[in-house]
Amino acid sequence: MKAIGLLFMFAFSLLLGACSQKGDATRGKRLFDSTCDVCHYANSTKARAGPGFAGLYKQRALLDGTPVNDKNVERWIRQGSRLMPGYRNAITPEEMRDLLAYLKTL
Repeated sequence: MKAIGLLFMFAFSLLLGACSQKGDATRGKRLFDSTCDVCHYANSTKARAGPGFAGLYKQRALLDGTPVNDKNVERWIRQGSRLMPGYRNAITPEEMRDLLAYLKTL
């Protein structure tokens, strides 16, 4: 019985670790440079075709008024907007974690 409990705890800790994976900002920068940089400046608030992202995670709200957090930034990227195409299926969950990790460094 004790072995089953330990096995369950081990499996649960692996599952919990998988659910809370953090992104890799270096990989996120590569994705940004190849996908987002054409329309957005990374290190400036100056607009290109879309807004610059310097200090994005230090802002209170996105353009639609929702708080700046991973969930809302991901929603914006995946759904797009009137002027921005959505990347619903173009970015894997792992790539999204990487991209969000990079955006947090700006």
